[in-house]
Amino acid sequence: MRGGPGSGRFARVRGAFRAVAVAVVALAAAAAPAQAAPEWIQGVPETSTVVNCPSQIFGSPYTEIGLGARADVLLDAADLPTVGEVFYARVGLAAVGNPLCGDPQGVYVEVYPPVGVSLAIGPGTPVRCIRYTGPTPSPEPECPQVTEPGLLGGPGLFRRPGTVPWLLTQGEGLEIEVPLRSARALRGLPDRPSCPRPARGGPCPPEQSGDYLQLVVGVADGNQSPFLSPAIGLTVAPAPPGAAPPTGGGSGPGTPARLLRAPARATLARALRGIPVTVQVPVAGSTVRAVMTAGGRTIAKVTRRRLAAGAATLRLRPSRAGARVLRRSRPTRARVSIQLSAPGRAVQRAASTIALRRR
Repeated sequence: MRGGPGSGRFARVRGAFRAVAVAVVALAAAAAPAQAAPEWIQGVPETSTVVNCPSQIFGSPYTEIGLGARADVLLDAADLPTVGEVFYARVGLAAVGNPLCGDPQGVYVEVYPPVGVSLAIGPGTPVRCIRYTGPTPSPEPECPQVTEPGLLGGPGLFRRPGTVPWLLTQGEGLEIEVPLRSARALRGLPDRPSCPRPARGGPCPPEQSGDYLQLVVGVADGNQSPFLSPAIGLTVAPAPPGAAPPTGGGSGPGTPARLLRAPARATLARALRGIPVTVQVPVAGSTVRAVMTAGGRTIAKVTRRRLAAGAATLRLRPSRAGARVLRRSRPTRARVSIQLSAPGRAVQRAASTIALRRR
């Protein structure tokens, strides 16, 4: 495992965060102790924009930074983590502006690792949370050790179960450190993924993000309440010769075939009654979302929550509109796509095509 608790220090949040330049500087980590080789490699910060609440009350509204967020990774340049070894990344958050007249902003985090990388939360590699309310950081007492689906569908980290966010008043900061494990070698790059992102913010698809980790921050600020998506390139060296193959590792080549089983062909009559598909659930408490499309339209969808570990069978029964598509268009193919959100693991996705015939 790379990096003990408190490795590196996140800069203290101050009231001077009102200035844009100071806000970015405040998100920078202070240097690691001289005797410690690992250090936090910083990503590019992202910020939200809000209207200052008191300025509206006094009739001269102006905008300011609402929240700053940055992703970092803990590395020792002389001793890089290898395939299968646990290492840490983090997201640093700073409440800069005053959009709610003194009331706190709400925040939570969704973790989107690149393909082949997964969360590695366990007894010896916990999620670590640190709060900054003054000159001295302190452990955040409410630090989740399991994930639950976030608003965008990724594995979310919340203050408490039930999607309860952390609250940050102006001048406060929060650090969330997450353990990761990679099943493949990675080459960390500067900047952020070049793949397109949703208009409202959030991540680009992990299968298009290259070797970047995306730590999405959901913000409730009484304004646009955006999704910030700070990212950091990950660096992992190949496993030493003779090392045991890594366990876990999230989604990657070959995963969909193990994750989803669907019939290769079906009659239209059978499709109208519902297509059964089987999903291999890795751990209890997982959520599966399944969608079936045909003729360019969504014809069926189902969500199952809190599933037990093992094989779970879902039946994709067409809606009334979906049944009309099947009867009128008589498509020759249907596509089943599933998304699996498992506690403590990266989101997995899989798809399968079903040939449809009349009889």
